[in-house]
Amino acid sequence: MKEESIAVKTKTNECSVIYRHLVLEGTAYDVGKKFGKHIRTENNRIRDFHIKPSLLDKNDKTHIQQAIKYFDEYCPGINEEIKGLSEGLGLDIEHLIHYFVSYRSKGNCSQMVVLPKITENGHIYLARNYDYWTQASDLCLITTRVKGKFSHIGFSELGFGRNDGINEHGLCISMSNAAPGKTSNSFGFEFWVIIRSVLDSCRNIDEAVELIYKIPTSTYTNFIVADRNGNAALIEVAGLKKAVQRINQFDSKQYLCASNHFISKEMLKYDDARYWDSVARYKAMELRINDAIPYVTKNTIKNIQSDFIPLGICCHNYRSRFGTLWSVIYDVTDINVETCFGSPKANEWYEFDLKSSLNESEYSALLPNDDKKPIWKKLPPGANDCSNFEIV
Repeated sequence: MKEESIAVKTKTNECSVIYRHLVLEGTAYDVGKKFGKHIRTENNRIRDFHIKPSLLDKNDKTHIQQAIKYFDEYCPGINEEIKGLSEGLGLDIEHLIHYFVSYRSKGNCSQMVVLPKITENGHIYLARNYDYWTQASDLCLITTRVKGKFSHIGFSELGFGRNDGINEHGLCISMSNAAPGKTSNSFGFEFWVIIRSVLDSCRNIDEAVELIYKIPTSTYTNFIVADRNGNAALIEVAGLKKAVQRINQFDSKQYLCASNHFISKEMLKYDDARYWDSVARYKAMELRINDAIPYVTKNTIKNIQSDFIPLGICCHNYRSRFGTLWSVIYDVTDINVETCFGSPKANEWYEFDLKSSLNESEYSALLPNDDKKPIWKKLPPGANDCSNFEIV
C-alpha cells in the first residue's frame, strides 16, 4: 500500500493517518467477504493485497494444501473466512493463502500484564505498544462476532489475523517480536494466526497454553496471556521450541513484561537478536511497575506507554520503521479496552467493548516523526546493560 493512501502530510515532520474500528458478524464466510468488500471499496485502503500474478510451483502448492489442513485443524472457520475474503477482494484464493503463509511481520512492540494484588482497584490489566510502520499495518481495530466462535475485539493483521485482543470470556492475549529479523525454517503459523485461534476458542490460560504448545509454529514471538481468574503467562516461541512462565495470585511476582528478546534461561540459546532498545524498554516497564506497587493504576501504565525510550516505551521514529502505531490497555476484569490510535504522546484515548456499535468509525491520528534514528546495537544473549542506549 502506498503511504500516500493512508497518510496526509501536515507539517514537515508530521502526518495524519486514518485508523478504523469495524464490527464484523455472521458466518466465517460472511465476515471474510464483508472485510474484503470493505477494503476493495475504500479510498484509503486498510491494506493493499497486491499479489503479483505468478505461477505457483509444486512446493508452493504443497505449502498451500498444508496450510489449509492446519487451518481446519487448529483454527476452524478460517478457511471459510479466507474464501469470503478472496471473493470480496476478487483475488484467487490459492494466491491469497500463499501470500498469508509466506508473509513475515517484523514489528517490534512492548507488552506487560499486572495482576489484582498490585493494582489500586484490584483489576487485571494487559497493555502493549505496537511499534512499526504504517505501510505494514492494517491500522484497524475489529470487533468480531463469528457464528460458532467466541466474540472478541483486537487489532487485525492481514485482515483475518490478530495482533492482540480480548474475547467474551475475558481471555486476553498480545505479542511482541522475540528476535527481530530472524525467521524459522519450520512450517507452521505466524503470531497473527495463533492469536486469532486463541481468541476464537480459548476460555482461560490453561486452554491458551495448551493450544499454543500444540499448534505448529514458525514464529519468533513472545506472547503474554491473561484471564479473569487472575492467571497470566509469558509464552516464548522460537520456531518449534516453546517455554512458558506462569504467575497467579500466590506468586511473589505479580506482573510480567516482554519486549523483543527472550527472557527465560532455556530460551537463551535462541537469543541472538537482542538489541539495546529492547533491553531499555523491558527495563523501563519493570522498574516503573515495581516503583508503583501496590498501587499500579491505568495512569501508571499510560505514563509508561507515553514516555520516550529509555524512560518509557514510546518512539516516534516512523521513517526508520520504528514508531508507535497504537497503544492499548485491556481491562481483563471488565472485558474492555482503552485504545490510543497513533502515539499516546500526541493523541487521545478511546474506550471500546464487545457491545460496540455496528457502525464503522474512523479516527484520525498524528504521527509526529522526530527524525531521530535508533542506534541498532546488538547485544550478546542474556545481556542486560543498556546504559549507553542512544537515539540520534
